[in-house]
Amino acid sequence: PDFDLRQVRIVELLARRAAHILLNAYDAATGLLTRPAFEKRAQAAMRSEAQASETCVIYADIDRLHVLNENLGLHVGDEVIVRVAEVIRRALAPRMLASRISGDRFAVLMGEAPLDRGREFAEMLCEQLGALDFIAGGKAGEVSASFGVARVGDGKQPLAHALAAAEIACKAAKDRGRNRVELYEDSDQSIVRRYTDVTLVGTLRHALAHDSFRLEAQAIVSLNGA
Repeated sequence: PDFDLRQVRIVELLARRAAHILLNAYDAATGLLTRPAFEKRAQAAMRSEAQASETCVIYADIDRLHVLNENLGLHVGDEVIVRVAEVIRRALAPRMLASRISGDRFAVLMGEAPLDRGREFAEMLCEQLGALDFIAGGKAGEVSASFGVARVGDGKQPLAHALAAAEIACKAAKDRGRNRVELYEDSDQSIVRRYTDVTLVGTLRHALAHDSFRLEAQAIVSLNGA
């Protein structure tokens, strides 16, 4: 009774707008940022800092989640994703952003943090996830994740390149036994080669889609004039 109809309409519009922003910015299951919101905020943070100090990105992928889904049910896999997200959220410090970028994969941006600090943070997360356990359907389960850490460099798309590099390092961590942390470093030729292969595949697909190949030929002629 203290508000007229116009005021009620304004409040309803504001509430809808706020709900729309929240639904697009935060993942409903985990409460972490969605990938678009993460990228937008990360880019804004990097611009404000003007790259005055090192920044790194951590890429995390839950190990063998498909095995849990197949053996214990999809609801158990969903619970594991939520619990992993909770571990990440509780570990965040100021100047950090975290996102559930897809399915069972997460990303963390660490401002003012060199690569070594990123590795330390990822190792701490790895240890905390290893302490998680649960029982579903009378079966005990273990949780672990593989992590890749990469430095955010310069260029036109520094965040995208850093995420790609961190993902490559994460895949290397899985190849090397899972439940571990790997750094993307130029000195690690196996990781660099993997990154080059991935980017080359993207270039080839783009060329195929846009008919960008060109056939070149060299005539073969006899040197003796015959």
